[in-house]
Amino acid sequence: MVILSGPDPQRGMLEEILSKKLLDYKERVIFIKGKVESVQAKEQVGNILYYNFMTSNELEQAFNESKVVLCRSGYTTIMDLAKLRKKLFYSYSGAI
Repeated sequence: MVILSGPDPQRGMLEEILSKKLLDYKERVIFIKGKVESVQAKEQVGNILYYNFMTSNELEQAFNESKVVLCRSGYTTIMDLAKLRKKLFYSYSGAI
């Protein structure tokens, strides 16, 4: 599962990079772009099922069913994934 959030252009740049990289990935991928729009859109491209956004219930189900979560996240997302005992990839870009 990939879930993106945050402001553009960074969110969009990461979406573009990950979309290209994941085409070679052999497993199925749910990719939530984090773009809230008036209508939910889904698109299947190879092994990747793209959503522009998901409802809270859909997100909960996707988190529960995913083995690995790749995200650009904040504190709450990290804590939620820790509670669900999910494998998680994230990066920290803040200054210390």
